[in-house]
Amino acid sequence: MFGLLKKVIKFSKRLLAGEDIQSKTSGRFPAKRKQRKKGKPKRRKTEARPKRKSKKKIVRNKKKRHSRPKVKSHSVKKAKAVKPAGIQKRLVKVADVTHFFPNVNAAAVKLAKPLSVGDFVLFKGETTDFRQKIQSLQISRIPVDTGRKGEEVGIEVKERVRAGDEVFIVK
Repeated sequence: MFGLLKKVIKFSKRLLAGEDIQSKTSGRFPAKRKQRKKGKPKRRKTEARPKRKSKKKIVRNKKKRHSRPKVKSHSVKKAKAVKPAGIQKRLVKVADVTHFFPNVNAAAVKLAKPLSVGDFVLFKGETTDFRQKIQSLQISRIPVDTGRKGEEVGIEVKERVRAGDEVFIVK
């Protein structure tokens, strides 16, 4: 701190005396450099290099992606599976799936109507569609024969179900 203060005092004395400061300054106070503008760095000009003899260039063909015209095939129409008439009338919504436990293949279901062991049910959702007979019905890990409206029960299922799937009873 004091060393810098001494230099400033010495410099101000020279100024007052009228000495030519520019010529007397040593390398300690170099002249300000021009600051470059920010952006791309300037490239240095280089001498022209002699061109090398180029070897054969490998030209790669770019694959052109054309859409092929679709050809209609004259295939035989497959017969649609005939469903028994009135199957929709025999389905009654019983519950909604609230959770699925993959390690034990069980679904937590919120009942809207009573359900019991031995009933034949249909699980229906966006990606789910299968039927099965209820073999295991539990409430809080305790096996029961029937579940009443409003209860949340666990059902052992044979396939994966998802939250939001609907459960219908087939009569």
